[in-house]
Amino acid sequence: MTSIAIPKPNRPCAALGHYWNWPNPAPEPLLTLEVFIDYCCPFSARIFHRLTTEVIPFYNKEQPKIKLIFQQIPQPWHPQSPTMHESVCAVRHLYGINTTNQYQTLLCASREHFTDAICQNESRNAISARLSQLAGTIEGVDAAAVLDRMVVRVTETQKNSGSDSIRVLKFYVKQHRQLGIHVSPTCRINNMIVDTSSGWTLEEWQTYLDPMVQLASGGYKRN
Repeated sequence: MTSIAIPKPNRPCAALGHYWNWPNPAPEPLLTLEVFIDYCCPFSARIFHRLTTEVIPFYNKEQPKIKLIFQQIPQPWHPQSPTMHESVCAVRHLYGINTTNQYQTLLCASREHFTDAICQNESRNAISARLSQLAGTIEGVDAAAVLDRMVVRVTETQKNSGSDSIRVLKFYVKQHRQLGIHVSPTCRINNMIVDTSSGWTLEEWQTYLDPMVQLASGGYKRN
């Protein structure tokens, strides 16, 4: 019998993205807001903070209306950025969505410690170690386990394989390339790229989102 080589999966086994505090089970959201962010980007950190602390709590206070999903878009002109994104993939794999959301919050708040000026003389291993230590400040997270998923796997025949977290990160990169998304942050609402600003206040987000929420809640037929 001829053996058949089984190829490695060329697509993720689950939907990409880190959904924010969405109940499970939950009704179908009125709107799905995807935000493509780079953890090294100050504008991404600003929109992350505004959405998670003001906008989503406002709209989902009484019942869930808007499902917020963060998609990863590492910007390689910041050489440390892919490593920052690797750490998020590692935490998600090991500890699930709730801890990942805690870590994303911590990482965005700590991005000043991972800027070009700070990291330009650091090795990849040193940056990985600092990121894993940051993750380890979250209760229940083992910094060593996070770091292990960020270590480059080198063998005699495989010298360019990357870390255990690279495969997932490749899917994120493939996704934003296919969608033609370049700028961080970029938003999509119900799968459509839309014009938003990281500088919007809660009131400006309300002006933008209210008409869509009202239309969606007014009996729009999805089928």
